[in-house]
Amino acid sequence: MTKEINALLFDFDGTLLDTNELIIQTFIAVLGEHFPGRYERDDILHFIGPSLEQTFESIDAERAVELTAQYRAINKQLHDELITEYDGVTETLRLLKARG
Repeated sequence: MTKEINALLFDFDGTLLDTNELIIQTFIAVLGEHFPGRYERDDILHFIGPSLEQTFESIDAERAVELTAQYRAINKQLHDELITEYDGVTETLRLLKARG
C-alpha cells in the first residue's frame, strides 16, 4: 500500500543545486578585496553554513553590514555562472510532478 503524497518541501540550496563554488568564489572576491592574502580557499570552507551576518561579524564586526551587502551583490552577479544542478534532480522533479 502506498500513501498519497500531498506536498514536498525541498531545501533548495545544497539539495537541488550545488552552490558551494558560488559561495566560495563570492567569499574569495569580497575577502580578497578587503583582506588581501589573509584568507585562502580552505579558510573560506568554514564559512559555508553560518549566516552571512555571523560570518562577517566574526571577521570585522564594524564592517559586517557593508561586507554582507557586497557579498550579496557579487553573489548575484556570479550566480548563473557558478551554480550546478545535482545529478538526477530534473528527472526526479519531473517524475514527482507526473505522479501528481
